[in-house]
Amino acid sequence: MRSFFLFLGILNFSSLTLAAPSAFVSKCGALAIQNNTTSTLLRDHENCKTVWVLPPTFGLVNISGYMANGNLGLCQEVKDVQKLSHSLTERMNFISQEIMDLSVSYRERQKEVIETKKHVFNLENLPEIREIIDAEEKLSVMEKAIERLYSQLATCAADCPSLKEELRLKKEEKQELKGRLSTLKDHYFELARDHRLAKSKLESAEYALHNIYADIDSRNNKLTALKTTLQQWLLFYSKLEGGTAHLNYDTRWTQNITTLNERYKGQFDFKQVPTRNVRITANFVGSNDKESYLSSMPALLDYVIAGVKFTPWGENSPVEQSSLPSRLAGSVRLSLMGGCPLYYKNFLEADTLVKDDFKHKQLAFSINATYEYPAAFKFNVTARYNLYKMYEKIATASSEGGFFSRESYNNVVEDMDDNDQFSIEWNDEDEMYSRAEKDEIAKTLKGELIGRVLSSMATPVFSGDHHVEAIVPTRTASGAMVVAEGINQTCGFFNIYCQGAVWFIRGLDAIFGNDSAQSKFRQTHNRSAEERWSRTEAKWRSAATGFVNE
Repeated sequence: MRSFFLFLGILNFSSLTLAAPSAFVSKCGALAIQNNTTSTLLRDHENCKTVWVLPPTFGLVNISGYMANGNLGLCQEVKDVQKLSHSLTERMNFISQEIMDLSVSYRERQKEVIETKKHVFNLENLPEIREIIDAEEKLSVMEKAIERLYSQLATCAADCPSLKEELRLKKEEKQELKGRLSTLKDHYFELARDHRLAKSKLESAEYALHNIYADIDSRNNKLTALKTTLQQWLLFYSKLEGGTAHLNYDTRWTQNITTLNERYKGQFDFKQVPTRNVRITANFVGSNDKESYLSSMPALLDYVIAGVKFTPWGENSPVEQSSLPSRLAGSVRLSLMGGCPLYYKNFLEADTLVKDDFKHKQLAFSINATYEYPAAFKFNVTARYNLYKMYEKIATASSEGGFFSRESYNNVVEDMDDNDQFSIEWNDEDEMYSRAEKDEIAKTLKGELIGRVLSSMATPVFSGDHHVEAIVPTRTASGAMVVAEGINQTCGFFNIYCQGAVWFIRGLDAIFGNDSAQSKFRQTHNRSAEERWSRTEAKWRSAATGFVNE
């Protein structure tokens, strides 16, 4: 099977006879050196002494300085609130235990009320007790009628004799009812006594149940008040500025090149691969709005990356630069909740506040960067595609939560029944490639287009694990990649994927969801486009790097 070649080149290369890095075996052969750096190395296609160095997959972020402010004088108060919070927490735990104990008593009383109600109900369904209850109800109605007549007589101006007569008759009926009720109770003495005692027991049980409920409710209110007090104290201090920390983001790209040139001085010339269209994104989203973010008592208030200010709530546009630098400068404005532990040694544990030198401290604040680097393809192909339809395919294939991983990548690339979004036309009249080779090339080109979509509509999320399986498609059998000592230590050359990274698709309903981003991408890219890959043209490929704590 003939091999096809894919190699890096400067964008305006007019011929492949010029020097250019190659990802596959070139005329110079494999690069037989030991690479202990974090960069992928690619040997030049023509100049056997030139070796191209790709940006590392991971960079480091470290604190390079800290500027304190006057609010740090309140750190002792923060400590005092911390101590007070311990006593409040103990009090809250005690109240919680009381509530648990009362809840046990409440359930016991509740069970007693239910059982007593059943007993009263059964008694009141007996004919004898039912007869007594009916007499009592009639007597109650009669007494209310007599009270009404007394009120009318007190204010009557006419027809008073008839009211007096009616009152006399009602009083006689009342006496008859009382006599009948007394007779019934004497006749059914034991049943009437049982009914009276059961009702009395039910009233006592219900009263006790009500009191327990009131005690539980009172303690819950106390618990809520204590929690609110504690949160208000901490929230006050968390909104105050606690100084600014200066951050240094370093990919160690320049360091890698220097190390390699020193080690192989006179044997090889190591150079940076050119980059463009750099988009830097902070890997931090706190909330959708300012109030809900600040109410979480955060350590960070806002931050600056490469001179651009961001807020940790809502949507921020990425920083764009013309090329990927080896180093970036950034800073974060801390609240007292973040500044006090950074400024003082062992702030959370120590009783006495002692200023720290910060040298041994880390501030977990990562950023990611996507970029493009030039590549040329040694085959003649015309591709027709629709990037928005490809985005829809990617979004549909993404895993739960909106993440696009290796599995979903393979599903999209392997699906060749998508002529509405991707098709290619071969321009090799001499049929220099077999069908299997053409299929592999088609997948490679499709991966290129997926990379373009991801660089515009996705955010890379790095796990920080340098040794996890690379999220890249299986390498083709044609040619050997010239990489560092073990593929796990470097960024894969084939496409935008790098070790330990998945991509969060923008425009989906999730934490980074943004319908406006999807709408803008649709307006720009929902069209049929045609592009030619040839032996004499270079393309720009997408890649990514992440800055993580050491």
